[in-house]
Amino acid sequence: VVDNAIDNSLSVLKSLEDKYEWLRIVTLSRNYGQHAATIAGILETTSDWVVTMDEDMQHPPAGIMPMLKKAAETGADVVYAKPTEAVHKSVFRDLPSKLVKSILEKLTDNKNLRKANSFRLIRGEIARGTSKACGHETYFDVALSWFTTRFEGINMELRRVDVSQYINRLRSRDFDMVVTSFGQSNSPGNEQREYWHSSSADNPGSRNLMGLKDPAIDTLVEGLIQADSRDSLVTYTHALDRALRSLHLVVPNWYTKVYRAAYWNKFGHPEQPPKYDLGLYTWWVDPAKDERLRSEQEQVVEPQASAADTAGDAAPEAE
Repeated sequence: VVDNAIDNSLSVLKSLEDKYEWLRIVTLSRNYGQHAATIAGILETTSDWVVTMDEDMQHPPAGIMPMLKKAAETGADVVYAKPTEAVHKSVFRDLPSKLVKSILEKLTDNKNLRKANSFRLIRGEIARGTSKACGHETYFDVALSWFTTRFEGINMELRRVDVSQYINRLRSRDFDMVVTSFGQSNSPGNEQREYWHSSSADNPGSRNLMGLKDPAIDTLVEGLIQADSRDSLVTYTHALDRALRSLHLVVPNWYTKVYRAAYWNKFGHPEQPPKYDLGLYTWWVDPAKDERLRSEQEQVVEPQASAADTAGDAAPEAE
């Protein structure tokens, strides 16, 4: 949600929207406050669960899964992240927030308000129902109690790290969750030890980020590496894939089955393109298409030159 931000947020988000098809941007004409922005964003959701969080990185995305786990274990409809320390590091901001929650708690007799935090997980239908019923002068977390009494909270350390700290935490496995990818080829081999094998679990800098140590996985990795035929390699690869997915080590983040590319219509393409690649190196300049494109471009340029001549601007002579 962009509420007339004065920085470069909107242009950055638009560039990300072109890259990620699941990203949707909600723009407001001006800054109406966090309450209005939260409701506007929730009303655009369609998912089973909704997470609200600030954009200034004080709310770690890694905290989402623990909240979802808490909801699954307790049947809660709302799970708040409870900071283990002062949120704003300023008594002038933290004290009024606590005072308002205390007053609302006494007025509404809603004990759950002391858990309230802008970093929250809400069951989708309840989040959207609350947003539709919640007026501009209604405290959102009060309105949530109109729809459910099943609230929970989890302790969470909200922290920021710089690039060097991030790299060090990554290497030492000092994190709860991280966004990454595991690039693969059509012929997997020795690199699988770096991803999943017990021998790489404790090596700083290895790609075994989850510190996986599993004898069954080790056996499949070694079998894949030592496969003596293509059929055997495919069989081991399928088995390893299914075994890894059964451990729920990753949460799939995004996927697109198409390539997005803009190019002049002057290239020829093979009848059978590569199966897993855009295949730019297999394209060639088609003379007929190239000539037609040049002709079309000249037709677009020529009227502009004629208009300039009519206005009395002499066309520059070629030297």
